[in-house]
Amino acid sequence: MTLPSSTTIQNLSRSKLIRGYFPGGQLGTLIRKMRFEVYAETGQQIIFNRKNTAPTPVPYNAGGTLTAAPLETTKTTLTMQRMGAQLEIDIADALTSTDANDQLATQIQALKVEQIRKLLEQICTGSGVAPNINGFAAATDATFTIGAGNGNVNGAPPTIEDLARLVGLVTASDGFVGAGADCLAGTEKAGRFLFMLMRAANQTVIFRWDADLGAPVMLFMGRPVYIGPFATDESKGAGTDLTSIYAFKLNGPTGLRVGYAPMNGSTDPWGILTYLIADQLGIGKRGAGVLGFYQMVYPELASIARLDGCDLSQLDG
Repeated sequence: MTLPSSTTIQNLSRSKLIRGYFPGGQLGTLIRKMRFEVYAETGQQIIFNRKNTAPTPVPYNAGGTLTAAPLETTKTTLTMQRMGAQLEIDIADALTSTDANDQLATQIQALKVEQIRKLLEQICTGSGVAPNINGFAAATDATFTIGAGNGNVNGAPPTIEDLARLVGLVTASDGFVGAGADCLAGTEKAGRFLFMLMRAANQTVIFRWDADLGAPVMLFMGRPVYIGPFATDESKGAGTDLTSIYAFKLNGPTGLRVGYAPMNGSTDPWGILTYLIADQLGIGKRGAGVLGFYQMVYPELASIARLDGCDLSQLDG
């Protein structure tokens, strides 16, 4: 580890701290809508069953017979992956500073924001190959993936029909209510593309105020569109620099959520444990770190669908 620059040390020890704000501390809308849920299974694993086949109810006459059949399930095991970082400061500066803002505490809070931002990147682009979590693309089953431009092998600009089909692919339901996708997500550019697409189709573009975000959110087919750092360099056939747009279920038992492991001594809602590193008096350093175990949980394969091969280059001009 290396010490921060002298300029950074002076900035942190002499400037005012704006509550709730840290350098580069803004977060995308998607991470603030994802549900975080603690899982206490052994070995940082999340284990649950998905329904495979079930007996089919049928109408029958009095005295008729019913054929018994078993309910078959498939056990699903998701392994949490660790994420963390460490920082260090100059002990002498920390001990002699008269500023009310503790330098180490300020850097720890900034590091927590960075942890959440990097977690969002993993949620959007994680490959599912350790140590990466199952991001949106890795979590989406091929059965629930369609291509833009009515399946163009090289990718194409998405159409209203493509997006309507995408929404319809999400069929996960919670009992008899809440069936289907309740939101969409894509890059900031994808959000602008959807806006222009609806305008071009003479549709009224509706925005709804979201109290959680403190900002308006655009709706498509009545569903909010959230923004995240999804990949913009996907390839398909001869097409390059493509992206994907996702429809998914966010609420209810079958909704997507971020699972995290309980950390001893931490009550952080983001599942982050903050720890101190012993002073290294011989070299004048004091340190701290953040740590978390995460995995994206999708109870049903039909909880998420993907529209890939989206060519948004017409917005580049």
